[in-house]
Amino acid sequence: MKSFLRKIKNLAYKVLGSKIEEIYWRFRHIFNKDWAEKYVSEDSLNSPPRQSLINSVSKYAPFDSVFEVGCASGPNLYLLAKKFPQAKIYGSDISKEAINFGKRYFEEQKIKNVEFFHNQAEKSFKNFADKSIDIIFSDATLIYLDQKKITATIKEMFRVGRKALIFVEWHTELPSSIFDDHWIHNYRNLLTKFISSEKIKFTKIPENILAGNWAKYGYIIEVNLEK
Repeated sequence: MKSFLRKIKNLAYKVLGSKIEEIYWRFRHIFNKDWAEKYVSEDSLNSPPRQSLINSVSKYAPFDSVFEVGCASGPNLYLLAKKFPQAKIYGSDISKEAINFGKRYFEEQKIKNVEFFHNQAEKSFKNFADKSIDIIFSDATLIYLDQKKITATIKEMFRVGRKALIFVEWHTELPSSIFDDHWIHNYRNLLTKFISSEKIKFTKIPENILAGNWAKYGYIIEVNLEK
């Protein structure tokens, strides 16, 4: 059954591209009502991959602003807001349900330095000026974007980012993107369209931390925009 469903999904992707994932995330709350709440659970907040991401962002301190593309209900934003209360922290997501839950949760936690936006990844920065955000990052978000959308999103991240871009995504050294449940992109090729390879650092996520395609393709990719 799983093999059959995967074939159906792959076929749908060939026809609809990222639209399939957009529909899924927009309406996920209908068949998984507590998913946004689980993202800010204690287990989620303390997971080793999330702590690794926070450490990667923290290396670029001091900074005044941070933006996460595809923030869900804000677990990464929560940890950053606690660690850097002086910074302005933004997050965007395609799920209005997750954004609304995040807003309520952060209000309950009395966290006031976080602002949420409901939008598609490539449209998240439309109201931001060039070089106006210090750190921009994504965490398992760009795996849902096809070749057209990821290029548009990365272009916007370079336009708005000032100090660093950080990606926790699936990377391949194959010459072009491949699809295996989600998108696996060649970030070396994508990023060197905008910046020299010397400014890009690839760190493989240890296989004992995550399983499946994350163990095979998972990387933390850092782009230093200041050097």
